[in-house]
Amino acid sequence: MTRKVEAHAAAPMAFDARGLWDMSGRSFEMAERACRAWMSGTMQMQNEAMDFLRTSAGRNAHAVNEISRCTSAAEAFGLQSRYAQESLAEWLDESRKMAEMVGTMWQDNVAMFEQGGETPAGGTKA
Repeated sequence: MTRKVEAHAAAPMAFDARGLWDMSGRSFEMAERACRAWMSGTMQMQNEAMDFLRTSAGRNAHAVNEISRCTSAAEAFGLQSRYAQESLAEWLDESRKMAEMVGTMWQDNVAMFEQGGETPAGGTKA
């Protein structure tokens, strides 16, 4: 017995990547604009990360200097604990900043394609 499978209409896709591979001038323009936007954003993220690492290295050197002047193990452990907590808070804050930067890059990229009523697939906005 042969089983017949009926195809149901799929929900409309929000983004149709096939339009990017159209090999037309429009698809190359979109790819170039997207690449430039992402490269600009990643350069900003790299600069932010390098600034954070430079500042972090300075704090670490200061921590090592302070710990080296401790007169007891309890005092050294107390300083290590404080610096570890501060470092974790700073890394979490920096991670939040990086996540926000990625979100902004994504929103900017989507907004770039929505300008003029065009979507990345070459259609029009609903």
